[in-house]
Amino acid sequence: MVTLMRLHLIVFYLLISVCSLAGEARGFFVDDPDLLAAAVSGAKPGDHIVLRNGEWRDLRLVFDADGTAEAPIVLRAETPGKVRLTGSSTLRIGGEHLEVRGLVFNDGYTEGETIIEFRNGPDRHARHVRLTDCAIIGYNPPERTTRYAWVRLYGQHNRIDHCLFRDHDHSGVTIQVMLDGNPNYHLVEHNYFLNRPPGNANGFEVIQVGQSHDSLSVSRMTVQHNLFEACDGEIEVISNKSGENIYRHNTFLRCEGTLTLRHGNDSIAEYNVFLGEGIPNSGGIRIVGERHQVRHNYFHGIAGRTGGVIAIYTGIPDTPLTGYVAADDLILESNTIVASGSNAISLSAGYGRNQRTIVPERMRIQSNLIQLDEEYGHAVLTGLLGHGTWFANNFYHEASEIGNPVDGMNIVRMQFGKSRQGLKYPILPDDLEISEGQPGFTDMAALQVLKPSDVGPSWFKAGPDSAPDTLLLNSKRIEEARIHLASGEPNYVEKAQILLNRADEILAQGVRYSVTFNESTPASGHAHDYYSTGPYWWPNPDTEDGLPYVRRDGEFNPERDKVSDRDPLHSMVSDVQALAFAWQLNGESRYAEWAAELVKVWFLNPETYMRPNLNHAQAIPGRVTGRGTGIIDTHVFVYLVDALLLLEGSPHWVYSDQQEMRAWMNDFLDWLLAHPFGHHEQNARNNHGTAFDLQVVSLALYTGRTDLARMILETYTFDRIKKQINEEGVQPFEVERTRSWSYTTENLRHFFRLMVLSQNLDPEPLLGNQQAVQRILSALDYALPFVCDREPWPYEQVTAWQEEYIEEVLTIAISLFPESKDRYIKALSCLKNAGDSMYLEFLRP
Repeated sequence: MVTLMRLHLIVFYLLISVCSLAGEARGFFVDDPDLLAAAVSGAKPGDHIVLRNGEWRDLRLVFDADGTAEAPIVLRAETPGKVRLTGSSTLRIGGEHLEVRGLVFNDGYTEGETIIEFRNGPDRHARHVRLTDCAIIGYNPPERTTRYAWVRLYGQHNRIDHCLFRDHDHSGVTIQVMLDGNPNYHLVEHNYFLNRPPGNANGFEVIQVGQSHDSLSVSRMTVQHNLFEACDGEIEVISNKSGENIYRHNTFLRCEGTLTLRHGNDSIAEYNVFLGEGIPNSGGIRIVGERHQVRHNYFHGIAGRTGGVIAIYTGIPDTPLTGYVAADDLILESNTIVASGSNAISLSAGYGRNQRTIVPERMRIQSNLIQLDEEYGHAVLTGLLGHGTWFANNFYHEASEIGNPVDGMNIVRMQFGKSRQGLKYPILPDDLEISEGQPGFTDMAALQVLKPSDVGPSWFKAGPDSAPDTLLLNSKRIEEARIHLASGEPNYVEKAQILLNRADEILAQGVRYSVTFNESTPASGHAHDYYSTGPYWWPNPDTEDGLPYVRRDGEFNPERDKVSDRDPLHSMVSDVQALAFAWQLNGESRYAEWAAELVKVWFLNPETYMRPNLNHAQAIPGRVTGRGTGIIDTHVFVYLVDALLLLEGSPHWVYSDQQEMRAWMNDFLDWLLAHPFGHHEQNARNNHGTAFDLQVVSLALYTGRTDLARMILETYTFDRIKKQINEEGVQPFEVERTRSWSYTTENLRHFFRLMVLSQNLDPEPLLGNQQAVQRILSALDYALPFVCDREPWPYEQVTAWQEEYIEEVLTIAISLFPESKDRYIKALSCLKNAGDSMYLEFLRP
């Protein structure tokens, strides 16, 4: 009797015969292990073996075949990223000219075995094999001490590229290279190594090239264009333990470890970028062994885990292979070290410890530029100077301490610029005398700060698995909206489609915004300064030139948005918010990419950035060049910070972007607190004062200054509530204006937003104050009867009746005070556009 499986195999082999007669490369779609094994055993050069999408559990996959250089045999996923190998699945690759593409290992672990091994048994090594577009994610055993490598490389000329290795949290190297006494010529490039938590011993490296006993062997491997982010496993992120390897154009971001040339000789480390961001234990390069070349590397914000950004190690007399060989004949040239909180170069690292007494000799140290963070008091050069060591054309900033003065290390007053990659770099004086015949300084144009979008699998997107924590918005509601949208729930689909249409319109228009695009130059003459004019100020009808302008309260001068940066700023924030929502809802990276572009153009790009001040906001022609009241122009930053938080996790808004943006906001916050304009607004008795509190609290929370946020809420805001809302719930400083309803409800919205923001602090400083809360609710109670019936409003409202402020107030009130929600829902139902906004949806419980 023919079983179903045998029937499958018969059909399979008939297909092979037909395709063979046709003389063409064949494609086999397989959906079970037996068919897979049959396909591999019968594979010919040029064949594609395609794994059907879905979960393959406990699969012991063996890909052993021989293709040719012109016609490799390919094993791939039906859809890249949609074939999941789980449980105890492993992959063994033997043979030559093979390619594995699009597989994902997750939701499992092995029992002490390598996950992927480039050999099938001890004698069947892989050659000319490519592993690409694949991922291993959190494939960790229950015990962290269980030790196995995720990938083990054997053979020659193999390539691992555009893969993701994420959340490796147990002992064992992520990629381990095994040598057989011959050069291997492997290539590891364009991979994303993400989140390697600190281990508790050796064996938590990310890449290890050879082992101690291979230190005299020639490897000739290249590791290039990889991104290492938060790789903190141990002191060695990369551990070089063999000879003649190349490490170039890699980015190390917030890694508590180093690129370590641990054993072996004649290796090269060049054009790598190390961004420590000042975190403890962030590291640069450690150098052990002879004749290495370390050149054109860039280091910023390194804390120096090994006692130096570049640590040159001493050796052990008659050292065993597991010991230390002094870094003799080192070429250390054209490196840049800036803003680092560690010694820059340690000439004799480890001297006197563990029998290390041989100081490196005959080193050439030239054309390096150094600026240290003055706060930490470290030195440019430390350690003992070995025989024959030569220095030339090295320069360090005048505020840095030299430590060990030698000829060829020159003090100079440096200026600093920013490269197109956003890297700070020293600029030397034009009249500086530089020795001829020496190599140039770091080639900044050749450096690349890699982002997640530059590396990793083509199908991989860094977000959003879940909505990040937000300040004013309810992140759980955003997650729920995404789930409802995916399920086709009509109410969410309709609202989301409105938002997505808006985001698509923004992309189609492709409009960028910048203060530098304004033809009206502020009084400073600096194109990077923000400029706006007061809304209620008009040309003077009694003077020929219209100066000085005169005030007409409540009447907007249309000239304002034609000559100022206010409208572009608000449009930019509105666009970024819509795009961030769209990216969160459907995960299409094009939305996040353009949102990040808009933010960078306005705030970060050297050619177009805005300086962090409002010195010339709400100027009045003929009267003042700027006013404190202009600070209200940037109250939209309350929206912006939440949009920025929603973008986090996007491959287009990476950690370095986030840090640079927080630094800008921190500088702006300092300006708000220190400038007389800020003092003016802080002391304002009406909605301007409340808007100032709102802006400061949101920026303080975004930049991590929680003590400042708490202080504002507990002192200024609480005092403001008592003064701005009387016992009847009337806001006297708002109802005296010609747009009294607008200002009353807008100020009420400020107070409700402050209550929401206060929930980000523990203990909560505002909602926990019953006296303050009751006074705010009294203001809402006073306004409530006029929501549905506008006519009896007893104060002046010269412009159109506004609903958007009270709509948001009611939406928040439903969430914060459910005991009164029936009254608030009834009032909300009177508004024309109630519930149409996805933004308001995210504010609800």
